[in-house]
Amino acid sequence: MGSFSPDEYRHEGNAISLLNYHFVFIPKRRKKVLVNAIAQRLQEIICEVCNENRW
Repeated sequence: MGSFSPDEYRHEGNAISLLNYHFVFIPKRRKKVLVNAIAQRLQEIICEVCNENRW
C-alpha cells in the first residue's frame, strides 16, 4: 500500500493540515457491500489517488 497515513499532518509553505473523510454507503437492503477484497481494493485506490494528488 502507499505511504498515506490518515493521522499524518501535511506541511506546505505556511499551512499545516490534517484531512480525514468518513464514507457511508447505505445499500437498499442494508447489506454489507464493502467487505473483504472489495474493501481492501477501495482503500488501495483511495490511497493511490491521495498520494498522487498530495492530499
